[in-house]
Amino acid sequence: ALYGRDVGEGSYPYEDDAGHRAAAGLGDISPRTALTGMRVDAMATIVNLACAEENKIMMVCHPGLLDAVLRAADRDPTDEVREHAAIVLMNLAYAEENKVHMASKDLLLDTLVKLIADDSPFTRRYASAA
Repeated sequence: ALYGRDVGEGSYPYEDDAGHRAAAGLGDISPRTALTGMRVDAMATIVNLACAEENKIMMVCHPGLLDAVLRAADRDPTDEVREHAAIVLMNLAYAEENKVHMASKDLLLDTLVKLIADDSPFTRRYASAA
């Protein structure tokens, strides 16, 4: 799972090896930085999809999607990922049909409370609107 595992120190045995980074197409970017960028881009894509009215209900009903967004919002160490996740939750909550399904998620309330206390004023604002 994208957000289900901890990416701690020592997870990338070739992190300091320029040859392995180049072979992976990373150039001077460390694998840790690349993964952070991928998580940000993935959540930004979900934000874009959640903006379209015709996607909102389908996205909440898609198996695992809401859980992944909640895990990212709750656990991701990157400010931008948490902010994007808060936007997704806000956008999905705009559809009346989604409110009951979203409220049935055990992690939702705790995650929103955590996001409302986030360091970023943008994340706090989006979470408070969800």
